[in-house]
Amino acid sequence: MKSSIAAALILLGLPDATLSFAPPKSSSSSSSSTQLLASYQEDLTFTPPDTFTDGQISEELCTAAASKMKRVMVPVSTDVSESGYVGISFIHFAADARAKAASKKKTLPLLLVHGFDSSALEYRRLGPQLSALGIDVYCVDLLGWGYTQLENVNSFSASAKVEALQGFWKTVGGNGEVIVGGASLGAPLARAGIKVLQSVPLRNSANQMSYYNPETYATEDALKVGRLHCLRDGWEDGMLSFMQSGGFRPKEKVSQIDVPSLVLWGRQDGILEGKEFAQKFIDTMPNAELQWIEECGHVPHLEQAEVTARLIADFLESDKMKPLGKKSANGSNGVDSIFGNLLSNFLN
Repeated sequence: MKSSIAAALILLGLPDATLSFAPPKSSSSSSSSTQLLASYQEDLTFTPPDTFTDGQISEELCTAAASKMKRVMVPVSTDVSESGYVGISFIHFAADARAKAASKKKTLPLLLVHGFDSSALEYRRLGPQLSALGIDVYCVDLLGWGYTQLENVNSFSASAKVEALQGFWKTVGGNGEVIVGGASLGAPLARAGIKVLQSVPLRNSANQMSYYNPETYATEDALKVGRLHCLRDGWEDGMLSFMQSGGFRPKEKVSQIDVPSLVLWGRQDGILEGKEFAQKFIDTMPNAELQWIEECGHVPHLEQAEVTARLIADFLESDKMKPLGKKSANGSNGVDSIFGNLLSNFLN
């Protein structure tokens, strides 16, 4: 698989309100900071990862983020799961009530998708910063990665991942207006084998390359966070299913993303040189703007979380991201169509 979208962070504005969705049996949720669904069916078999004891990860922000993790049953086709549902894990960083009340502009919720073979824990530093600025943030795991359901799933293909993500926002977000953000969705992995992704030396090498200041950020904790989900039973089969599906291939489809978008890029990105690759996004995406993150490598959301959060907040508070607060006239599923049109662009 060739490297595809590997920019540090890209936000896609999806300013279409849509219809709500009510799952079958539901349990109470505490997402009172937004006008999203108040309930959903939790996966009662799920136990959040014990990053401190089992993972031996000392970073407090990681422990705090893991403790917030839940898994919700979302609707999918029977091609993905015979039951018609799969468990999708996520972390909700609820908007700080005081910051939200003090804000002069209402902001849409932010749905953050992690990078290739990663997890929602990737946003353990950015999530709290955005929350403190009054932004409601949902960090979701893609099916087959992170801490999603791995057993009794027929397919972990790229299309299955997109379908489950659609189902997640139907269930948790009520298909309301949302901004979608993502980090480094793609990988230079071809046929080197799945086991190599569990390799400590490989993870350590990638860790060192990802930061402008590796002495501070390319720690053993960082390596463990990135590798922990790979040790789950069923992870290898899930990865094989994804690779056999052809993976995400957005290279020729980026130009079709015509919604307002923010591209954030580390000035000292040592993996994808910004002057070449960042400009390609701006030249290709008709409605995108670029912001450089100084003293930062490939992962602004980890290395410069505070600065990154402020730029995202400014984008969400801009007039172009003003909530429309209306539903489609024909009763169609607006966010569904946007997910279908945009996220399917990242398929073959």
